[in-house]
Amino acid sequence: MKEYKILLVEDELVWCDILKHHIQTALDNLKITGDIQVTNNLEKAWDIFEGEESWDLLCTDIALGDEFGDTEGTVIVSRAAERKIPTVIVSGTEAVTTQLVRNFLKVDKVADFFAKKNFDDSSFVRLVEKLLAPTRVFICYAHADNEDSDPKKRWLERLEINLKPFERQGDIMFFSDKDVKPGENWHERIQHELNNASSAVLLVSKDFLASDYIANSELPVLLKNAADGGLRVFPIIISPCSYERITFKYPDPRVGPNEFKLSSLQAANPPSMTLKEMNETEQDRVLLEVAKQLLEI
Repeated sequence: MKEYKILLVEDELVWCDILKHHIQTALDNLKITGDIQVTNNLEKAWDIFEGEESWDLLCTDIALGDEFGDTEGTVIVSRAAERKIPTVIVSGTEAVTTQLVRNFLKVDKVADFFAKKNFDDSSFVRLVEKLLAPTRVFICYAHADNEDSDPKKRWLERLEINLKPFERQGDIMFFSDKDVKPGENWHERIQHELNNASSAVLLVSKDFLASDYIANSELPVLLKNAADGGLRVFPIIISPCSYERITFKYPDPRVGPNEFKLSSLQAANPPSMTLKEMNETEQDRVLLEVAKQLLEI
């Protein structure tokens, strides 16, 4: 499994411990391993940073006691932008005002800025999880499509079989309501996963389209996030259904005000050739192709 490489640049010992702890919490929550390298010196940070090609995250106190405009305090962030390495700024320097950081965010595409004086540890952990997480896939399906006595007709399981090897090597993480643990708040966990997904697979059938929970609680969130540009949606048409005629409202499932026709999404297979109308080899090719496309996000 991949080990994620994180560089933490912070000159205050107390804050170094705080940030390292929260980064480790995010790693633990994601069930991934990470190598957190720590330095309190920008010159050393630059050497460490340039000596490694595959950083997954840079977390830095941009000023380290100096003025915001100090080149040593900003050059590593600009370099991270060039290398497309996710970056989070944490600073206690008074010169680092919100507006200055916002301007900097626009130029160097910094993920976010946290001021030490009003540091929100929960928001920091959630952001680190979002930046480090492999492609997070939410699988939206109807239970009836995964309950057949014939395992070849349990479509959720067959999709997961194609995703599992990529999950094992740390490329993706996938979730369905089967992953809700006993005692967990079922609805809250699903909503959490919906809002944190980077992609979604819809296993579309007549039972899928008939599901009130999917229509009222899952699709409105997915469609809003897709419209906002942060989510890719991959429909797979399992069986003949009204896929081409059904529209859904979001963000409110009753009043919208937005409407979305499901068939405007490019499905993995055409409505005229659903999975149930294919042979097993053809089905496997469709499911594998979706898995491959998820890796490219």
